[in-house]
Amino acid sequence: MKSMHKLLAREWTIATIFLLFTFIAYAFAWQPFKYFEKVSYDFRLALREKLSASPIVIIDIDNASLENISSWPWQRDKIAEVVDKLASYGVSIIGIELPLSGRSSVHASREIDSVISGWRAKLKKENKATRKKIYSLIADLKRVKKRLNYDNRLAHSVGLASNVILPMHFSFKNDQDKKSSKPDNIITRLYSGGMDRHLLETDKVKGPISAIAKKSRAIGHNNRMADTDGKVRREQLLIEYNNLFYPSFSLQMAAVYMGKSIKAIKKLDNIRTRYGLKFDTIEIPTTDDLAMLISYNEKESFKRYSFHEILEKKFAPDTFKGKIAIIGLASVASPLYRETSSSLITANAVENIINSNHLLRPKWAFPVEAGIMVYFGIFLAFISHRLSRKASFLSLLAFLFTWNMLALYLFIGQGYWLSMLYPSFLLAFGYPAMGIIRALIINQNKMDSDRIESNRLLALSFQSQGMLDMAFDKLKKCPVSDPAIKEHLYNLALDFERKRMLNKAIVVYEHLITGGSFKDVKKRIKQLKAAETRVVLGKGGEETVLIDGAPTIPTLGRYEIISELGHGAMGTVYLGKDPKINREVAIKTLRYDDIDESQLKDIKVRFFREAEAAGNLSHPNIVTIYDVGEDMGLAYMAMELLDGKELSEFCEKAKRLPIKKALKTVANVADALNYAHDKGVVHRDIKPSNIMVLKKGEIKVTDFGIARVMDTSKTTTGVILGTPSYMSPEQISGKKVDGRSDLFSLGVVLYELLTAERPFKGDSFAALMYNIANSTHTPARKIKSDIPQPLSVIIDKLLEKNLTNRYKNGKQVASDILQCINKIKD
Repeated sequence: MKSMHKLLAREWTIATIFLLFTFIAYAFAWQPFKYFEKVSYDFRLALREKLSASPIVIIDIDNASLENISSWPWQRDKIAEVVDKLASYGVSIIGIELPLSGRSSVHASREIDSVISGWRAKLKKENKATRKKIYSLIADLKRVKKRLNYDNRLAHSVGLASNVILPMHFSFKNDQDKKSSKPDNIITRLYSGGMDRHLLETDKVKGPISAIAKKSRAIGHNNRMADTDGKVRREQLLIEYNNLFYPSFSLQMAAVYMGKSIKAIKKLDNIRTRYGLKFDTIEIPTTDDLAMLISYNEKESFKRYSFHEILEKKFAPDTFKGKIAIIGLASVASPLYRETSSSLITANAVENIINSNHLLRPKWAFPVEAGIMVYFGIFLAFISHRLSRKASFLSLLAFLFTWNMLALYLFIGQGYWLSMLYPSFLLAFGYPAMGIIRALIINQNKMDSDRIESNRLLALSFQSQGMLDMAFDKLKKCPVSDPAIKEHLYNLALDFERKRMLNKAIVVYEHLITGGSFKDVKKRIKQLKAAETRVVLGKGGEETVLIDGAPTIPTLGRYEIISELGHGAMGTVYLGKDPKINREVAIKTLRYDDIDESQLKDIKVRFFREAEAAGNLSHPNIVTIYDVGEDMGLAYMAMELLDGKELSEFCEKAKRLPIKKALKTVANVADALNYAHDKGVVHRDIKPSNIMVLKKGEIKVTDFGIARVMDTSKTTTGVILGTPSYMSPEQISGKKVDGRSDLFSLGVVLYELLTAERPFKGDSFAALMYNIANSTHTPARKIKSDIPQPLSVIIDKLLEKNLTNRYKNGKQVASDILQCINKIKD
């Protein structure tokens, strides 16, 4: 019984979450839901009763008109002719839904005025007979100018008709910018002045020019905003601008047709109703943003004629008498028509207003829809699981059918728009979801015993093969409360400790104690977390930790790790010990952090190949490499442990070596390089920090082969390794290098040892590179005058940019330096 109550509580919680999700999607009009709601809206709109005929006709400027008259745009005298014809047929209202901003024939008028001015200037110079001809010519030009003034021609026709409605257009930065920051009274002049003022054009408003505007019956805005799917479903009846509200083109046409006249409105209080707007006797339901939902009719509900037909044909007197004629061009999309003219949308909007054929989103829609959703949520949470599967499913179908039929009836028959989607979604998706959740809850504590045993045996198999991570993955699928599983986990954690993967051991221990205390697990976790000395090996969180009193010492291969010495170009350097012969060694690791995954395998192969080549070098001035290997995915190199100082310490002015001692050091390095070059090994990174001066005075060159490995690993990132000041011109140019590149670097080291300055400098990396490749160094004797002339010659030859002029090998360098030493007096 207790488990049943728990089940009911969980179902109640899930049902509430599902209900809240639906409410949030409903409140914020989540796009996927909004899309399907529009589909539902359009489907119901197509089912509404349509008009068989209407008093509205549409004059289309279509392809046939363009072919029969000329390409668009036309001169306004064509529109004037149609206005005259429609007026003669007794049309009640003429709506010209065309842009009439900007004057036409402006350039022609200016040219004629210019010609007239020219002739007038000649009048004084001519005789009486000639002046008479000029006056006659000027009169003819004025008549031509008058005939070419198509704006006045259209204005005259609009004035004679006295029933023409014209459009204007508001341009806003965004949909919310309905107010101008600086009132300019552009539109108020038009409305308060009785159409006798010029409607100026600004970045906010475009309307007909004054000559035409002042002759019109009314003007309305033609702003239309499509939904996200590009379809126009609403007519914005009023737009606010400069604290006034201006009617739409469609509203003006309907109002004038019904004997009303709508001017700019200062306050909405007088025209607001519970459901929308009321203009005298005209009442229109709207949304909160003053938009009217358009109830679309069939295209056939409106008579349509081509513009050229009106110009060319003669119609019967009663064809257009008392009608509303709309002349239009633009194409947009609507819920019922994939692509149509703006005039057809206007026709539907006008028809809706004059016939009170309205759609309405009633104020009581939200509480009804919310109440239905809550009722369906209660059904899911507390009732559906108590019924039989068949009864529950039939109840679901009944609810869905009843709600959707009600929503259909109210929309089609009464014009009330209620959402079909959200309550239907809650039931249609919530019911199967609750069934799935119920099955999961009932079966969550019934893990198959065969699966547990299979995972346990697989874990033991993986553990015996050293695949500890895979073993842990299998044991995590087993119940930790089982004592046998606890024992397996404990042994697995010990194996992680032996492998020096202490972070992973802690994870296993912490997973183990989620099933209760076990042995000394808590003590072990505390001991591992409190470790003070830690040596980081590899990457990915694998660690070796030196814990006080620990019975084992971390190792790399066969070498015991004693402490960390520092970080080199490759990675970390450790002090190690070879337990077989009790010899201390330096161990360098190859750091993988900056190496691209795709190159890692190739870099490892190159590392071992270069390390092997360097390990074959046996010379008293080259550090000895004992061993290379890989442990836990980490490549390492064991080499001779040196006790001394880097040569870089003796490059400072205060610590400079005597000339003879400096030369002997460089001669030893040159001899070592000569040996390595003969073996086919190029160092690539000769610099003071890679030359060690031991306590007994011995010289050792370190890091043979390392630069080549690291340079390969960095190629794709464009990083130049080593210290740029010591690189040869061919090295910084990315060319193939040989032993002569090392000799150039050795020349830089010798120069610095003697002068405490580097031969090539630069304010930036690019400047330094340029100087190495192109500039001539300052002779060493100019910096330090006691440098012998023969030694200066040796330096210059080492620093030759032209390879053919540089020393060919280290043997020549060592020989010349020794001769120079013999000539220097003590």
